[in-house]
Amino acid sequence: MPDLEEVIALKLSETLLADKSVKVSKGDAEERRQVIYRGYTFQISRGHAYRDHATGPATNPRFSGPDKSVEKAIMDDAIRRIEADAIPKVTGIASPGTGVLVHGVPIRYNLVRIKKGAAGFMYMISDYMVWQGDPEALQKF
Repeated sequence: MPDLEEVIALKLSETLLADKSVKVSKGDAEERRQVIYRGYTFQISRGHAYRDHATGPATNPRFSGPDKSVEKAIMDDAIRRIEADAIPKVTGIASPGTGVLVHGVPIRYNLVRIKKGAAGFMYMISDYMVWQGDPEALQKF
């Protein structure tokens, strides 16, 4: 039986699935999803995340929950960083860097702010995956 946190995450991810602001582009090598969430525009490169990597399937975020709940947790963490003006430098995805726990699984991601015309910024989550290193090495917020 799922606990309350899992039920809430699933319901929120279902809401995100139904969001008409979600646009999926598969024209590039990576699948990208554009989402307007809590007033912020995110472009999420997710195609690479859901492949089994050379290190094995354990790096695939599907083990931490549905893709939409993983991406929601990443965006919630990213918004805290954006609002605190604390976006860390981008590093290699297999190196220590920005991370968040999703249902107890450490997820490593990169966040980039991109100028979006005179209207402001959009934010790119350029890659994410299950962190295989020491979870204490993640830059949690």
